[in-house]
Amino acid sequence: MSEHAVIRPRSIPAAVAAVILAGCIMAVYQPAGNTIESIGAGYEVAAIAWRGWMNSTGHRTHLLALNSFYREQTEYGVGYAWSRDSEYHDYWVVLIARPGC
Repeated sequence: MSEHAVIRPRSIPAAVAAVILAGCIMAVYQPAGNTIESIGAGYEVAAIAWRGWMNSTGHRTHLLALNSFYREQTEYGVGYAWSRDSEYHDYWVVLIARPGC
């Protein structure tokens, strides 16, 4: 199972992310944008995806704002996509951004 997948244009996770925070999605590609994504692939239910992120130091730090860099990120979106034809089938994404990113 994948704890993290790279967002690529036209991928299922990118499509989910684009729907969630359409106005902020480009900030994911800009380090100074302070919009961070967490993508989980292969997890059939949200609770298992969340457990995977909580067991990852980097994802946990980001999602729980354990670092001051993430504390100004107070807007978030959560999405899910399923594809029979993809490697992992189930895809979860959480995007967290500054207000008005």
